[in-house]
Amino acid sequence: MSEASSSPIRLPLGEVHLWYGDPAELAADAMLADCRRLLSPGELENCARYAQERSRQLYLAAHALLRRVLSHYSPIAPAQWQFTIGAYGKPALAHPLPEDALHFNLTHTTGMVACAISRDCEIGVDAESVERRVELQGLAQRFFSPLEASELASFPAAGRQQRFYQYWTLKEAYIKARGAGMSIPLDSFSMLLADAEQSAACHIEASPHYALPPATITFHRDATTAEQRTEDASGWQFGQYLPTKCHVLAVAIHRGELPPRQIYLRRATPSFLTEGIWTESGNTE
Repeated sequence: MSEASSSPIRLPLGEVHLWYGDPAELAADAMLADCRRLLSPGELENCARYAQERSRQLYLAAHALLRRVLSHYSPIAPAQWQFTIGAYGKPALAHPLPEDALHFNLTHTTGMVACAISRDCEIGVDAESVERRVELQGLAQRFFSPLEASELASFPAAGRQQRFYQYWTLKEAYIKARGAGMSIPLDSFSMLLADAEQSAACHIEASPHYALPPATITFHRDATTAEQRTEDASGWQFGQYLPTKCHVLAVAIHRGELPPRQIYLRRATPSFLTEGIWTESGNTE
């Protein structure tokens, strides 16, 4: 189906809506076909370049989710959206409605697709599966700031895997919101997470939609870009969640001098991804 949503969702100024779904729920060929019908020829070509079926399914689900979500906030059919790609790979709307512009960002990882939508702030989103095994300390020494790497090394071993992905998703969400990709060195800023006891408790007590303790950002004086050297850390807001027991989901919001944004979590079901059918479920933070 390619029609616009018959029951659009309001997205007032001051809100960020964070959508997520499980691509494995679209395994049936008919459901995947419904997703393909929404994508542009260029997107289908990009999807076909992935060698593994799992990767192709992730791509289809993520881009179908984005198109369905956008059409719940504007009277444009999902298949009609057109996008441009910035110099560092960040997508944007090619023809946003002047009075109804939308900011968005998209991410996918094993077992999850997600996108964030706002009307008045640049945003970035990132998700990771905490079950993905990596060499934590080596990657932290290479990509994290000395402050972050030191904190991770001293964190209790039982929760270190999740702690690593808390840092990783927050840092990725920030650079995606900035739209400058890896031109921003990951060690030129630090994410300041809540104390170890709080986060260790989150690791043990994780439940769907659990909000992790707040995070803030600090920029280092030796930052390589002029924008970062003069950037006001107080203009950034971060949200981080455990939407499943296997995933960390982070959103970065560049709100500047605006008041804090309200973040709403919404789970995209298979019927939403394939037919645009969604009902209010009360998943909010």
